[in-house]
Amino acid sequence: MIPALRHPLRLARIAYVLSRHDALFPLEALGVAPYLTLPLRCIRRRSTLRPGQRLARALESLGPTFVKLGQALSVRSDLMGEEVSADLGQLQDRLPPFPAAQARAILETELGPIPDFFSSFDDTPTAAGSIAQVHRAARS
Repeated sequence: MIPALRHPLRLARIAYVLSRHDALFPLEALGVAPYLTLPLRCIRRRSTLRPGQRLARALESLGPTFVKLGQALSVRSDLMGEEVSADLGQLQDRLPPFPAAQARAILETELGPIPDFFSSFDDTPTAAGSIAQVHRAARS
């Protein structure tokens, strides 16, 4: 892709995801890319969730980097307000785990067949975060 187009297209995708979650309010408040946010208001899905909950879901769907951004913003109530910060706090420790099959595939790509390294591997995660997931396993 032409490098000059990469950043505007990335910004457009972010704005689109925010609009689908009815979470354009941070971009609108900052006056960022009004040429994107105004047209996207037409396609947003109205939600009954609080603004912070909508923003947390949008950031989660954008991936780990945006989850980290949400985690950082969750401790900045001076920037986001108390209610939005509290809702973004859910990104600290309430993230859903990804499928065990995906965890197994990652391990097998990195290490090789799981039975070669682990005598047991529990498919139920004990913890899930923005960039990692923990499974119990016993080394062979």
